[in-house]
Amino acid sequence: MKYKEYEVALKRIKEFEEITKYKQIADEVLEKLDSNNRILIKFDFGDCQIQLNLSSDDEQEHFIKKEMYCAFRNIKNKLEEMLEEI
Repeated sequence: MKYKEYEVALKRIKEFEEITKYKQIADEVLEKLDSNNRILIKFDFGDCQIQLNLSSDDEQEHFIKKEMYCAFRNIKNKLEEMLEEI
C-alpha cells in the first residue's frame, strides 16, 4: 500500500469513527424522545434560563418534542448516508 493510499484510508477510518459516534448520540436522543420517560431540557443563557418539560401534556412543549424528534431523525439519516459513502 502506498503512503498516499494509507493516508486516505486512515482519514476515512477516522471519519467513520466520528460519524458513528454522532449517529450513536442521535440514536440515544431519539430513543429518549420516543420513550414515556420524563424529559426535562434546561437552557441557560446567563441572565435568562428556560426550562422545557417535554413529557408534559402542554401542546407547545409536545410540538417542540415532535420537531426535535424529526430533526434528530433527519440528522441520523444523513449520518447513515455519510457512512454508506465511506
